[in-house]
Amino acid sequence: MSEAAVRMCKTLSLTALVVWMVYTVTCIFWPTNPIAHYNWYVITIALVAFGYFHGARRYGWGTTAVLFVIATVIATTSEHFSVTAGFPFGYYIHTAAMGPQIFQVPIIIGPVYFGMTYLVWTLVLAIFGTAHVRCRTFIFAAPVIAACIVTGFDMCFDPIGSTVGGYWHYRESGAYFGVPLSNYVGWFINAWAIFQSFALFLSSRSGDVDPMPASYWHEASTFWGLMGLQYPVLMLATSETVLVRDSGGWVWRSGDILQAAAINSIYTMVLAAFLSILAVHLRTKQDVI
Repeated sequence: MSEAAVRMCKTLSLTALVVWMVYTVTCIFWPTNPIAHYNWYVITIALVAFGYFHGARRYGWGTTAVLFVIATVIATTSEHFSVTAGFPFGYYIHTAAMGPQIFQVPIIIGPVYFGMTYLVWTLVLAIFGTAHVRCRTFIFAAPVIAACIVTGFDMCFDPIGSTVGGYWHYRESGAYFGVPLSNYVGWFINAWAIFQSFALFLSSRSGDVDPMPASYWHEASTFWGLMGLQYPVLMLATSETVLVRDSGGWVWRSGDILQAAAINSIYTMVLAAFLSILAVHLRTKQDVI
């Protein structure tokens, strides 16, 4: 990729990060703003744009597109089977709040998974370094670790989405603010399948990828860290607590749901982002990226 293309990709990926941040903060502090209705679309576009342009700088356009296809196909397929057969997430349905659907799955689901899995895969590489990407242990261990990190995101968001947000409803509610255990098992399986497929694809390719500057890794870490920090901010910005019901009829306090999300985000998402920044910083000190 030419230097001009690299600069363009960096500019566009950083623009996507800023758009996500400004829009998210606006919606938190001004939830009735005129564009709040387009929440899912703006967030999806920002995630996809960041993942694609940021990823192109390291992998090129084609390989980044491969991850997009892998994530979209696996995520859409697994969500469809959950809606129709209850595996791997358990039975549930998406509401109209998430927009148009195909095969009973919102069309934004696949692209959202791409954006998140790209960010987390980059975090895992930042934490462990890129020297072992073709090592058999790394090829099979990294996807497991990455899947755990992604599932940490859902521990923050799913209780909000299934109650306060009303984005989906489970046939049988669970103990974690109405979210069943099967949902988190499904998230791990689904994310692991995406990461494992991409890791095997990368290991089959010949040639080395050029080393990237520390700022490249920090950009992805910052995005993931900000995604985590939105939950403490949302908790602090929301003064009113209301009673909400899950699909099983159990009543929860919205303030408790937001507080749990804030706690989880700090010790999962923000921690992962911090570890990746620290790992890159320590390797930079040793001149090893």
